[in-house]
Amino acid sequence: MAEVGMAEVLMLLLLAFLVGLYFIPTLVGKGKRNASGIFLLNLFLGWTFLGWVGALIWAVCDKDAVKPTKTTPDDRKPYDSRRLTWKPYEHWRQHGRRSRRQGFKRTR
Repeated sequence: MAEVGMAEVLMLLLLAFLVGLYFIPTLVGKGKRNASGIFLLNLFLGWTFLGWVGALIWAVCDKDAVKPTKTTPDDRKPYDSRRLTWKPYEHWRQHGRRSRRQGFKRTR
């Protein structure tokens, strides 16, 4: 087996450093809303200086990822079970039943 010299090790380290430097916009854009678009722009057009700068600007200016709207059982606020009863016609009792001809006018 051939021995690996110091020059080869330094070249591999330099290559790893340059690849990391090349993908800085992707690392900055990680967790953002358009992270895949930033990665693709950096991958395919990052070799041009303009593509790399464009991906970096997009990664810095992009908003954070959208938080999910679903709540987990731990996120829910405590509630009063007396207020959560289902009363389907309560609105009609309070505001009067509306017909098509009346539109949104109150009947009372």
